[in-house]
Amino acid sequence: MSVTDLFFSPTGAGDNSGDSVANAIPATNGSGDWSDDIKTQDRQNKRWIFLEGTYNVSSELVSTGSEATDTQPNFWVGAKSDGTILEPTFDETGMHLDTTHYPMIINSANTAIYDTDSQGHFYCIGFVNTSTYGRDGVLNNIFGELIYVSYLGCFFKAKPTINTNGAIHKIIGGNLIMCELVAEPDSDNLSSVLNATGTHNSLIADSRFYGPGKTQSISASTAHDIIRTSNVVGTHVLYSLIADGATDGFHFDATSAGRNTVIYKNTFVNLAGDAMDFQELDTSTQGHRVEGNIAFNVDGNFIESDAEGKLISSKNSYSGSGAYFNGVTEFSVTNTEVTSATGDFFDYANGDYRVKQNSNVFNRFKGAGNLGAFQNEDFEFVSVS
Repeated sequence: MSVTDLFFSPTGAGDNSGDSVANAIPATNGSGDWSDDIKTQDRQNKRWIFLEGTYNVSSELVSTGSEATDTQPNFWVGAKSDGTILEPTFDETGMHLDTTHYPMIINSANTAIYDTDSQGHFYCIGFVNTSTYGRDGVLNNIFGELIYVSYLGCFFKAKPTINTNGAIHKIIGGNLIMCELVAEPDSDNLSSVLNATGTHNSLIADSRFYGPGKTQSISASTAHDIIRTSNVVGTHVLYSLIADGATDGFHFDATSAGRNTVIYKNTFVNLAGDAMDFQELDTSTQGHRVEGNIAFNVDGNFIESDAEGKLISSKNSYSGSGAYFNGVTEFSVTNTEVTSATGDFFDYANGDYRVKQNSNVFNRFKGAGNLGAFQNEDFEFVSVS
């Protein structure tokens, strides 16, 4: 497969052919929206390279060029102003993506940003909505346009204030790796920060999820979960930070049998609900594996199951106001559970949830690493920007 590079910048450069940084295609029209130049570009076997800068738009980008397929894909890739392709890195704390050189696409309208192709790929790009927002995903929310899409090092942010199903991002059967999702304060109509519902498996790894705050007021009929999923045969959430939510950290609704989830080495912190809530209708064939997680300052239970689901739990740390397990009648705990305290974190008051080397959860089970999302031993996250 041969992929052709096309360079884009907010206002374009040179002859606008897109064959180099010096001839970048203008992605916006100078009046706060997408340009006709980008709308007509073919997508099959194309790598669209967005140079760093701010791309102000006010509508959904609907391409008229050839549509990408699984064998002829389209890539959206962020790059520095000189064309150097970005690699995802966290800041020195590891709590946030380093977006210093990111292309940031800022949508001021309550619309999708892009009429995406299934099987698409997005690397190191920021997607932000600044409107009076009430959508189920900043980038897009249409099933057929989102299925099997992968995201690496992407940044998403919005403030849902209208409707009752507002989500910052939606994923269906794809991969979300080293991404950061942020629901801004006063997101009172938030349904979830990440909507991972549907019947297709998704991998969520090494990402950062921030809700609008533990004390955020909640409008009627809104869920306010951080991650919400349902009917997925095997969703896996690994090495991720799930923080600052007005209800549950991870909420699983199943209306079919045989649904299983792996929740491995995540840090749940500052949640008004449960760390994990598995609501299931068929308990005979369902089972979940929960291992190596930290849940701290959680007002609800470590694990809630309203329908008596099955569970294997090991090597977790829970410090909250509820119980380890509630409503779970078939569970196995294979290791002693441990507690954690504010002093176990590097700088809890300022939102740095790395664990100290002298903490109760650092390398707790020899050979299995730290509990929680952060496995670093020297407290350093070196940016290669």
